[in-house]
Amino acid sequence: MNATAEKVVTRKYVRVRERNQITLPNEILAGTPIAVGDFLEVSLTSDGLILMSPTKLITSLNSADARTQEMLAEKDIADKKYGTFHNADDLIKEVKRRPAKRKVAAVAMAAVAKAGR
Repeated sequence: MNATAEKVVTRKYVRVRERNQITLPNEILAGTPIAVGDFLEVSLTSDGLILMSPTKLITSLNSADARTQEMLAEKDIADKKYGTFHNADDLIKEVKRRPAKRKVAAVAMAAVAKAGR
């Protein structure tokens, strides 16, 4: 048994359908942070294994969307529509409290993660 197979906790079988679609079984997703609309990174190893990992996408700093978000942030700052946090944990709690703003939350979480490196 190879090293990867020894780490297997749950095994299910899925069928590849038209357009290479698969359905991930509930037993596989249980206990993971993956939700509808999330992204998975899919990798192929040199020995032919397909690996899937949850991932977050962030907007490129030079994109039109990033520039728009930057302008909106600058306007909020000018209008004093912002909050301050004493630490990253307080920021994360506030981001999680506002689930409707998932895209902004993902960008904020990525910034906190990058700052902590």
